[in-house]
Amino acid sequence: MPPLMRAVLLVLSAVVAAVTVAAAATAVSICARYRDTVSRTWRAAFMLPLISPVMGLSLLATLAAATVIFSGMTVLVPLVGASLPLLLSGWLVGRRLGGLEPASP
Repeated sequence: MPPLMRAVLLVLSAVVAAVTVAAAATAVSICARYRDTVSRTWRAAFMLPLISPVMGLSLLATLAAATVIFSGMTVLVPLVGASLPLLLSGWLVGRRLGGLEPASP
C-alpha cells in the first residue's frame, strides 16, 4: 500500500473515531434529557456535534483533557472513573440543547 493512501486512511480513521466519541458523549446527555427511540437518539447524537461544531470541538477537547489528566494521575481513575467526563460532556451538551429548544411562552 502506498504511503499516501496509508496517510489518508489514517486521517479518515481518526476523524471517524472523533465523531463517534463525540456522538457517544452526546447520546448520554440526550438519553438523560429525552425519552425517545434508539434510532432517533443516535441520529440526534451524530448530528448535534456536526450542526454545532464549536460544541463538538469543545466536547472533544474536554474529553482529551480528562484523558491527559487521568493518564498523568492514575490514582484518580478508580476515584473518579467515568463520572467526571460524563459530567463535563453532559453540561456542555445540555447547555447547547437548552439553547436549541424553543422558548415556551
